Amino acid sequence: MYLKIKKSRWFVILIILLLLSLTTTITKKQFSIIKHDSMQKLMTLDLGFSDLRNLLDTGEDKNYAVIEKIASLIYSLPKIVDYKFFSKTSHNFDRINININFSDYLLIKKDRERAIKDMLLSSPTKVKAKIQYKDKEYKVKLR
Repeated sequence: MYLKIKKSRWFVILIILLLLSLTTTITKKQFSIIKHDSMQKLMTLDLGFSDLRNLLDTGEDKNYAVIEKIASLIYSLPKIVDYKFFSKTSHNFDRINININFSDYLLIKKDRERAIKDMLLSSPTKVKAKIQYKDKEYKVKLR
């Protein structure tokens, strides 16, 4: 019995040390980038909404507190699960191809990194691209 308690203490201490070492090696900027990358990866899963702000949007120009965002996400979870796993017809999307030069992609990526750092996208770069949809090609400008 004494050995089990001693082993569990070492395990807890090891986890705490691991967490402390992780928090000291990740800067605020890196954490922000990881957070935004994770959110974008989550949004690519086609959860039935295109942005977390859409869960809260009432048409007002209002900044929502984190607790309001979390509460709205929890409230919307049953709808998201229903859409993702039980809805048969909602997943039939037409394919859209976006063709963009790699150098133009790098410009957009630089804008994204600046927007994450500044917490605001200001004066975004517009680049030329082509969108293919149902055997038709459209010339567009993206940002």
